[in-house]
Amino acid sequence: MYNLDFPALVRQLLPALLRRDRLLALATAALAPVRDLYAQLLPYQADVRRELSYNAQVILFEKALNDHFDSGLRRIRIDSGVVDRLPFYLNFIREQQAPKYTYAQAYAQANQKPPLYPRTAGIYSFPVGFIVRAPAALLPADAEAARVLKAQVEAFIQRLKLAGTRHQTLYI
Repeated sequence: MYNLDFPALVRQLLPALLRRDRLLALATAALAPVRDLYAQLLPYQADVRRELSYNAQVILFEKALNDHFDSGLRRIRIDSGVVDRLPFYLNFIREQQAPKYTYAQAYAQANQKPPLYPRTAGIYSFPVGFIVRAPAALLPADAEAARVLKAQVEAFIQRLKLAGTRHQTLYI
């Protein structure tokens, strides 16, 4: 798309009366910095086009994560965050039962009330929209470098995911 031939461009832009060898060489030399910037523009343009092709579709999201963080083995996967849980109900108002309260263990012991615990701690957590599963082998051995890589992965996910969607990243 951007195929520029700088010597031909110099020849075309110079008026016919000024097209001498020395002046062509001088104009070509003057365009050397522009030619260098143009050489840097082409790979950048390809990277930007590739980045713009990614979106929040699962297959493209996986492709983006794998291209950026695991291009060799492509082990990063995205799973649905929907978990089939039974709802946790204490009682309905229409059942006309005495209200049941959940107490912290310290409060329950101090007031001699039996503590009431839900089956699992995850019942009260909000469901996630998707789960990113990345291999732990991607993380470097150095703790600081691993923390930086995790932050980069989170920032990349935040940039591509849909607004308002919750996610969880697991390194397994």
